Amino acid sequence: MRIVLTGHTGLSKNRIVERIGNFAREFGTFQHFAAEGRLHLGPALPSSRDLMDAWWESFEKSVVIPWTQLKDKPKLSILSMHLSWQVQSHFFSPAISRHAARFTDFLTTEYRPDYVITLIDDIYRCQYKIRKTGYNFGLGELLRWRNVEVLLSDMLADSTVDNEGRAIDAKLFPYERSPVFAVNHPLSTFMRYFQQSEIPRIYLSYPITGPRKKLDAGDKNPMLEINHFRNYFSEKFTCFDPVTIDERPLAFLEQRYERNLAETASVQFTKAIEEQPPDRDARLHHLQNFFRQSRHDATVELTKSDRWPREGEHQHTLLGEEPQDIPNISLRQIVGVTTGIDRENSEIDRQIRMRDFRLIDQADCVVIYRPTYLKQEGWSGGTQAELIYAQTQAKKAVWVITDPSVDTSLNDGPFGQDLPPGNRIEVNGLSEKENRIKAFEQAASLIADNTREILKRKLR
Repeated sequence: MRIVLTGHTGLSKNRIVERIGNFAREFGTFQHFAAEGRLHLGPALPSSRDLMDAWWESFEKSVVIPWTQLKDKPKLSILSMHLSWQVQSHFFSPAISRHAARFTDFLTTEYRPDYVITLIDDIYRCQYKIRKTGYNFGLGELLRWRNVEVLLSDMLADSTVDNEGRAIDAKLFPYERSPVFAVNHPLSTFMRYFQQSEIPRIYLSYPITGPRKKLDAGDKNPMLEINHFRNYFSEKFTCFDPVTIDERPLAFLEQRYERNLAETASVQFTKAIEEQPPDRDARLHHLQNFFRQSRHDATVELTKSDRWPREGEHQHTLLGEEPQDIPNISLRQIVGVTTGIDRENSEIDRQIRMRDFRLIDQADCVVIYRPTYLKQEGWSGGTQAELIYAQTQAKKAVWVITDPSVDTSLNDGPFGQDLPPGNRIEVNGLSEKENRIKAFEQAASLIADNTREILKRKLR
């Protein structure tokens, strides 16, 4: 198995590959080829031409020569690289540089990858790691960089991966050979994807914002229900899990800052009345200066408690890093990605929505869990959008796990009534763990029974 592992800077690819290698060596030989292994950059990035020349020199010495000199190829090899470089908001890529012909020729004729896999991670964690190296990229820049890296990886897979004889249904599985993996996915999920393709690949769909609000209000039960759902299916199947990328808290940081600022402003307003002349314009001018100065250079901290709680899961992830507090995140940069015409059109919301759709495209089917707190609240916006996309665009099988004793919204339009009864797993009392296990086992059995049909769709 030969993999090209891509992703922009700040992802700790070497650490991830080391963890993959330790896991893979149990099944055979493993070797890592780091494209940038001999690339040494100073505090200021060189021009695009010099950068691509230096990159090719490193690639040739770190990958081309060692690979061609190998007599016995390893059972699993990983070629890790950046497919794109960002210099002053401009992107450059070895795949479209003056070295592109030699680069793609080596991959096509010599390395012959089976997969081109893109790693992604939370932009605030990537930014924090990059800052330690002396570089600084804005949150919006990292979002765009991630998109460019994914796009180039798809293009590279299309041009270098030989699909002859694999008969993949490209309409249903457009990214079969170029999947995206968040670094917080379990290592076992990553390995199953290409080592055990017969195991069904599932997109896990569930409410996220609602359980967070419940947790903030002191009710942790919805979160416990969902984590039980996530962990059960991730142990049995190859699961794509939306909270392995958790960037929604950036919006929460902005909201928290605004609340604190409003409280401080109240104090400032009282002070202005006492210290300034009782003139309305003077008081307003004082407050305007206060708000302007407060927001201009403000930074906020994202703490471990701001993220979706995944107790102990980090030990088993691709990255294998425990979550840490991220200090000094620029408020202006947060506003830049969380503010749009409305909430549905902010950059971060569009990113989340399209990324989750991408993960549905990578899956064989979708399993939706509706926690018991929903009752009369109806479908969550994210889950509703995912179900509609899975049914109408991706053409994936969908199963919904629900508690009919409290959930009366499953048949609500515009799509719920179209869900076949056989795709509904209805078990009373899902708030109890033993009842959830019954529901999960029933869903797992249905998925297993449909595995043959799923594989027919994948391998025509």
